Amino acid sequence: MEAPLPDPRPRLPERYELMRLLGQGGMGAVWLARDRSLDRLVAIKILKHFGRPDLQQRFDRSLSS
Repeated sequence: MEAPLPDPRPRLPERYELMRLLGQGGMGAVWLARDRSLDRLVAIKILKHFGRPDLQQRFDRSLSS
């Protein structure tokens, strides 16, 4: 059985206002949010297997792609 995705509305610092879920996959979910400090839209990825070194490395590699 696959692990559940993070809470549908993850808790984030007040700086971010979640707007809507953009997509989800094997590593987690991506949300559209507004960064109140910068007054712009951002994408926030919430990992569902936080703390696993192998998945952290995979996530880090995806940031540079």
